[in-house]
Amino acid sequence: MFDIPSPKPLDQLSAIVIDQNALVRDALKSLMYSLGLSYTRGASGAYHALSEFRQQQFDIVVLAFDLNTDKDGFNLLEELKFKGFIKKSTCVIFISADTDPALVHSIVELQPDDFWTKPLDHQKIKQRIINILNCRKLLHKPFYCADHKEYSRAIYYAERGLKQQKLKGFHPKLQRLIGDCLCELGEFASAEKYYGTLLSEFNYSWAHTGYARALLKQDKLEEAQAKIETLKQRADTRFMAYDLLANYYVELNEFDKAFTEIQQAGKLAPRNIERSKRVCDLAKLNHNAEEQYVSAFRMEKYARNSIHASPEIVLNLIRASIDLAASAPPEAGASTLHRASRQLIDLCKTVDSTTKNRAKIIEARILVTQGEKRLAESKINGIKLSTLSLSFDDNMDLVKLYHALGHREKAVALLKQIKKPII
Repeated sequence: MFDIPSPKPLDQLSAIVIDQNALVRDALKSLMYSLGLSYTRGASGAYHALSEFRQQQFDIVVLAFDLNTDKDGFNLLEELKFKGFIKKSTCVIFISADTDPALVHSIVELQPDDFWTKPLDHQKIKQRIINILNCRKLLHKPFYCADHKEYSRAIYYAERGLKQQKLKGFHPKLQRLIGDCLCELGEFASAEKYYGTLLSEFNYSWAHTGYARALLKQDKLEEAQAKIETLKQRADTRFMAYDLLANYYVELNEFDKAFTEIQQAGKLAPRNIERSKRVCDLAKLNHNAEEQYVSAFRMEKYARNSIHASPEIVLNLIRASIDLAASAPPEAGASTLHRASRQLIDLCKTVDSTTKNRAKIIEARILVTQGEKRLAESKINGIKLSTLSLSFDDNMDLVKLYHALGHREKAVALLKQIKKPII
């Protein structure tokens, strides 16, 4: 039996305000107290905030983009979600003085409940918080069901809510939830009909993108493309339009078309690390060394000081640098390789012995690209490859290295070997 717990009463909700400005923290904490929240904390930066989350689960999180730490608010929000400190039931409000479209698109992808721009109008904010809390309380049942993947149940409660006049102000949220649940259930024909009916009466951006997605999922490409071209002209749907079409082409293995679309989505929301990785991978498949480097550089830049930071992201940037140098004029290529070599040296100062040995393969690639074939041969012969657990990218480094050194048989044999798990 599926039980739905009652929503927490207002005086049992807890909140945290994370902002480097003490005046903003104090003002928002006072506002929370005035609304009836009995437990409200403040934090000036990421480290302090993480310490608070380890001690207490918060129901409301107000988070500023600018923080007095290496991590900005975007990085911190990603980390809080990754570590499970922020659940689907958590109310998240993001604050920023920066309204650059690239940042806004990236924040929207993390789906906060609200986005406030500084300077703050406290009277308006108070009303917005009240609206958010009312929404959470009144729509608790359908959203609780959706959070727990009970999509049919969620649709049932949402449809009941649409019949209640007192919930009229929340009808768009309920309507959106129904469409999302139909897609989660794989009922794309029903979703197409549902979104089409909505659009005959309303002009919701999410309904337009939902309709296009439902068409693509049914392989109605001609109809979907006409819709998507229209969506690309709208500021509020342009980003999703590129993303939808890119995902569709990837499913069809039409990587050249997928690359064209996802490249645009990546420019609109550059902080999404997973998308940047896909842009990088698709650039490789399309032999576009320049875009491979640009996306790898972007990925390393935004992963820095975030939950995504890892040696692999730096190694991928170095690999992209080598590929770019190999296709560039000699002078530009030499500069790129020198920079890649410095990055590899710096990385090896901070990683374990296994990663250092894997990095030697990349070092050999740099040497051979610089024309130092004997040094590269000596470097690769000094590595006990059989003792290493090599990733797909490591093996591709070896394939490229063997090919450049003239060991064609080794390159072909290894390429066949690493293709087996993929086919």
